[in-house]
Amino acid sequence: MIPRTIHQIWLGGPLPGQYVTWRKRLMELHPGWDVRLWTRETLPDYDSVMDYHDLRGYHPSIASDIFRVMVVARHGGFYLDCDTEPIACMEPLRCHTFLCRWDGWAQLFAGHELRINSGDGFGAEAGSPILSAYMDRCAAMRGSQDSVLYRIGFLGFSEHLWERRSAITMLTKQEMERYYRHEGKMGWVRESLDGYRAVLPSKPLEEPFRKQVKPPRPWPAADEMLKHNRGPDTGCCSRPSIFYMSY
Repeated sequence: MIPRTIHQIWLGGPLPGQYVTWRKRLMELHPGWDVRLWTRETLPDYDSVMDYHDLRGYHPSIASDIFRVMVVARHGGFYLDCDTEPIACMEPLRCHTFLCRWDGWAQLFAGHELRINSGDGFGAEAGSPILSAYMDRCAAMRGSQDSVLYRIGFLGFSEHLWERRSAITMLTKQEMERYYRHEGKMGWVRESLDGYRAVLPSKPLEEPFRKQVKPPRPWPAADEMLKHNRGPDTGCCSRPSIFYMSY
């Protein structure tokens, strides 16, 4: 069972006013819960983790990707981004051993499939073997030429969780939004262009989500139209169903 603990991480400057308001609401909805805000000053081993995974110079949101896994693995509980609007108490979600959100589809991001975004929130018991295995994966990826988003970030975490989906509970966006709503503006994509180490080549940063363009459905040749377009209900503009392409 997931403990009554909620973790949030803020590694930048002062917490914006809207996020302060949402944190107050989060605590009001969860009386008796431990609602923690982790910062550079309170995160255990902050400096050593930053150096070990070569995270200095990146946007603070990048480093938070690995710290969120570390604190939930150590203490158990739920992780929520600070740009999350609380809706209701998450008590009904505690019955699971590992919980995350999946909307039933995959988005291509910088050449990797993104199915489960840790920014949408997740919860686990303390000492979760799934999270421990992910930390081992991050250690093994040190020195890799892959993007930091894949080495220790949400892209790697998504792949890791998807491979273990049979052992976790996945709720849809609609189900999760009974309890909270993630704003998720991904400001780090813009801000990484200004003063921070690049997480991706410049072109993917401008449009990191690659859209899949569907080819047009071909019209059949004239002789095929004549061959199949028979019967009292057909007309000159009818298109035989055998040529429809499903997506």
